[in-house]
Amino acid sequence: KEDINLHRIETRPSRQTTDSHNFFIDCEGHNQDKKLRKVIDEIRKKGAFVRILGSYPLET
Repeated sequence: KEDINLHRIETRPSRQTTDSHNFFIDCEGHNQDKKLRKVIDEIRKKGAFVRILGSYPLET
Protein backbone atom coordinates (compact mmCIF):
# COMPACT_ATOMS: atom_id res chain seq x y z
CA LYS A 1 0.00 0.00 0.00
CA GLU A 2 2.77 2.46 0.89
CA ASP A 3 5.51 0.69 -1.10
CA ILE A 4 7.72 -0.14 1.89
CA ASN A 5 10.15 -3.03 1.49
CA LEU A 6 9.86 -5.65 4.22
CA HIS A 7 12.98 -7.68 4.94
CA ARG A 8 11.68 -9.96 7.66
CA ILE A 9 8.68 -10.63 9.90
CA GLU A 10 9.20 -12.82 12.99
CA THR A 11 6.56 -14.02 15.42
CA ARG A 12 7.35 -14.94 19.01
CA PRO A 13 5.09 -15.89 21.91
CA SER A 14 4.44 -13.09 24.38
CA ARG A 15 6.01 -13.44 27.81
CA GLN A 16 2.96 -11.80 29.39
CA THR A 17 0.13 -14.06 28.19
CA THR A 18 0.01 -17.50 26.64
CA ASP A 19 -2.50 -16.56 23.96
CA SER A 20 -0.74 -13.58 22.36
CA HIS A 21 2.31 -13.06 20.18
CA ASN A 22 4.83 -10.33 19.42
CA PHE A 23 5.72 -9.45 15.85
CA PHE A 24 9.17 -8.18 14.91
CA ILE A 25 9.30 -6.41 11.55
CA ASP A 26 12.47 -5.38 9.73
CA CYS A 27 11.84 -2.97 6.88
CA GLU A 28 13.49 -0.25 4.82
CA GLY A 29 12.95 3.35 5.80
CA HIS A 30 13.79 5.70 8.64
CA ASN A 31 11.24 6.01 11.44
CA GLN A 32 10.79 9.70 10.53
CA ASP A 33 9.95 9.00 6.85
CA LYS A 34 6.38 10.10 6.08
CA LYS A 35 5.38 6.80 4.43
CA LEU A 36 6.72 4.68 7.27
CA ARG A 37 5.17 6.97 9.92
CA LYS A 38 1.81 6.58 8.18
CA VAL A 39 2.05 2.79 8.32
CA ILE A 40 3.12 2.83 11.98
CA ASP A 41 0.23 5.15 12.84
CA GLU A 42 -2.23 2.84 11.03
CA ILE A 43 -0.95 -0.15 13.01
CA ARG A 44 -1.35 1.78 16.27
CA LYS A 45 -4.92 2.79 15.34
CA LYS A 46 -5.78 -0.91 15.14
CA GLY A 47 -4.86 -1.20 18.81
CA ALA A 48 -1.38 -2.65 18.49
CA PHE A 49 1.51 -1.57 20.69
CA VAL A 50 4.45 -0.44 18.53
CA ARG A 51 8.00 0.02 19.79
CA ILE A 52 10.80 1.12 17.47
CA LEU A 53 13.90 -0.90 18.40
CA GLY A 54 16.18 0.97 16.04
CA SER A 55 16.26 3.14 12.96
CA TYR A 56 19.43 3.38 10.93
CA PRO A 57 20.45 5.17 7.73
CA LEU A 58 20.67 3.01 4.64
CA GLU A 59 24.24 2.28 3.62
CA THR A 60 25.01 3.15 0.02
